[in-house]
Amino acid sequence: MDRDDADRRVLLTGCCGYIGTWTALALLRAGWRVRGTSVEPDYARARFDTLFATEPDGPALATRFEVVPADLLEPSTWAGLAKGCSAVVHTACPVMTGGDVRPEDVIGPAVSGTEAVVREAARAGAVRRFVHLSSVVTLTDHHRRRGVPGPERLGPGSWNETASVETDPYAVGKVEGERLARRLVGELMPEATFASVVPGVVIGPPPEGRRLPASIHKTMTPFVSGQLRWGAVDLDVPLVDVRDVADLIVGVADADPAWLAGLGSAARFICVTPPTAQLLHIADAVRARRPAFAARMPRRLLPLPRPLLLLAVRLTESREAWSYTRGMLGRRLEYDTALAAELLGGRWRALDDTLTETIDWLVAHGHAKAPPRRLT
Repeated sequence: MDRDDADRRVLLTGCCGYIGTWTALALLRAGWRVRGTSVEPDYARARFDTLFATEPDGPALATRFEVVPADLLEPSTWAGLAKGCSAVVHTACPVMTGGDVRPEDVIGPAVSGTEAVVREAARAGAVRRFVHLSSVVTLTDHHRRRGVPGPERLGPGSWNETASVETDPYAVGKVEGERLARRLVGELMPEATFASVVPGVVIGPPPEGRRLPASIHKTMTPFVSGQLRWGAVDLDVPLVDVRDVADLIVGVADADPAWLAGLGSAARFICVTPPTAQLLHIADAVRARRPAFAARMPRRLLPLPRPLLLLAVRLTESREAWSYTRGMLGRRLEYDTALAAELLGGRWRALDDTLTETIDWLVAHGHAKAPPRRLT
């Protein structure tokens, strides 16, 4: 392997995940050699073989891609995986939400798994860039009411300081994992630069149709199923296209190291399509773009006083959903996406396009049933 190859080889954890797959493709298109990790390496190889077959330059991309087995809960499986890599992009993390989630299933991989990846990067000796995939849940506590009126401005210095294991173990894991990664990279890899990408609720068409990403299921299924037809609640939804997240990760991986180092602890790239959407905005976009679903889309907010609305959610949804609604009802969120916009050239994919493509993907792959055509 020549020097140029060494400078452009990246260890990508979770290469077979929803974000990880798009990130792998974006890195390859940008000229990186990608060593992707997966707990299902045979499935990952088969999946990428299929994807490469549909790419115009697929054969060339395939020569710069490899899959290796690794498990976040098995530190020994990471030994030697970062050898020869100049960068690590850490996207691997379970996305599990709902009332049946055990905290240890989420927090363990997010924290101890992240530590295993950072320590392997440090042992490798050549890694000079560590990019950590975080989440918008690290910015604010979604389970506590905010007493201050007016919009809530969230930026690189914002942190969710009050997430609890009882209400949001996923947020706890993401906060602790990101902070641990930054601290360990600073201690073990002083010559490397650290940055985190902080995406909102990720939607957009997955590269294949076998698996329904949790973020799409939670966000879009209530709309396309008609669950919300009688009315929506007043919630902000910080949506972003998965391809913008992948492009931003590549931008961070390729960014000038001196510029990144100068950002210090503010090297957190918030990736949310501006302006922040609300549930009724999503419904309006779907109604306009896919009128066949119009009858399933809410046209108003539910006309219930707050106590009755929360009681209805408590009786019909999970404790997590109730706690989230109680904390976020009526709150307006504004995200400082300036750093992300700079690396993306100010070009965000249009949210209406992303919503349309996501619904088309759900229908095409059997995850949603299109309404029957009316005879005229």
